[in-house]
Amino acid sequence: MSAKRTPHVHRSLTIPGDWLASVTRTVPDFGALRAAIQKMAANRTGIAFRGYTAAAKGEQGTPEALVTGLERACKSVDRRLDKAIRRELAIIREFMRRAHHYLSDLPDKKNAFEWLALMQHHGAPTRLLDWTYSLHVATHFALSKASRSESDDLAIWVLDTEWCRDASASACKAKGKPAPNLARWPIDRNLEELASQELLADNRPLSIWPINPFRLNERLTLQKGVFLAPGQPTQSFVDNLLALTGHDVSNVARFIVPRSQISHIAKELYDTNVTEATLFPGLDGFARSLWTSAPYLHFEGLTTFARL
Repeated sequence: MSAKRTPHVHRSLTIPGDWLASVTRTVPDFGALRAAIQKMAANRTGIAFRGYTAAAKGEQGTPEALVTGLERACKSVDRRLDKAIRRELAIIREFMRRAHHYLSDLPDKKNAFEWLALMQHHGAPTRLLDWTYSLHVATHFALSKASRSESDDLAIWVLDTEWCRDASASACKAKGKPAPNLARWPIDRNLEELASQELLADNRPLSIWPINPFRLNERLTLQKGVFLAPGQPTQSFVDNLLALTGHDVSNVARFIVPRSQISHIAKELYDTNVTEATLFPGLDGFARSLWTSAPYLHFEGLTTFARL
């Protein structure tokens, strides 16, 4: 009888104490943010953004913006990530077993990209992190989170996905575990199944991969979304990222915008029609959009419900 195969588990890495500080810049307002990003993105086509918050008093340890749902689930259940590969497979399997109760148009059974994207879309814990190619969309999400806090500032993460993909391909090749299909961009539709198998290989070296399924759902389209996925989920997203050559401020940056700018940024996003209603089509998105549109709705002459 052959020996039972166990997933390859990497030793935990220690996040350099100065890394977060080295990639963080504070800008006074949205205009300065745009100017800084334009400078960073000059002559690049794969810049992606992630909107989150930053604690006003600073942060210790891993920034919350770079923690995947799968990480959170594993640490909640197991207190660590060494079982992440099997835990992920169990979650995917359960979702695949029950999704037909709610949806008629399901992904192909062997297309992990589509299944993971669908799971992420509906809030399941996955290894994916949501990013966007739109600065305004990322700023909307940062604004939404900061508005629900009493003290947090807005944080906009910026990452060069082309560097990320190329550095990941080099890292995997150097370890004797090449991922030729994952390394293609855009990923060929006919190779998507093979690429998804490469991503989910249990011995994938530390790496971060930009991915999108060929069939984009409505939300991905409206939000100009792209996913970043760690190649080795038994280590954190940040561990995977810091294993790549070039993880400095030229390729990864975090811009902090003071929360004192919330009202000004909200007005700009409202004027450019970047709201929950446009990013999340349907009644729920429209209803949530009223949180940000309320200051701009006219109420002169309104006195009673009966006279609306």
